[in-house]
Amino acid sequence: MLVIEWIEQSQPTKKFWEIFGHQLAEMHSETRGSFGLNHNNYIGTIPQCSAEMSNWKNFLVECRLQPLIMLARDSGVISDTELRLLEGSFNCIETGYPQEPPSLVHGDLWSGNYLVHSTGVPVLIDPAVYYGHRFMDLAICICLEAFTAGCLMPMQRHMLSILAGEKI
Repeated sequence: MLVIEWIEQSQPTKKFWEIFGHQLAEMHSETRGSFGLNHNNYIGTIPQCSAEMSNWKNFLVECRLQPLIMLARDSGVISDTELRLLEGSFNCIETGYPQEPPSLVHGDLWSGNYLVHSTGVPVLIDPAVYYGHRFMDLAICICLEAFTAGCLMPMQRHMLSILAGEKI
């Protein structure tokens, strides 16, 4: 039996997204020396490798992208030609992410994985947590069109302020 805490919900306040961005930035400020986690987990029903690695590109390719791309190919969702194109894009990873230490990330941050607590604060649920590049949380939000631009701006502002070396 799984017992979890009941979360009394409410509607977002004007400051909700600002608080959300600040809390996300706080979570991302939790860092460590390697990417990954000391155990594997799931994203939805799909198992995820979370092997600890010292290099972001290697972790992203070997533990996140390659397994999903192979699953898509094996399921007939993409062709071998599309597979090769996707694999060719792996070379762009190092230039697409600023160098920074691994951050604690939610890993599956879309609009179905947060609640508004009755006190008005965000509550993140159903994570696929690991230590990775903090931009991954924002990228998932954008790719899945999980949040409106008005919601994303405060999150981006807080995330980018850390990149600029500002304290949260």
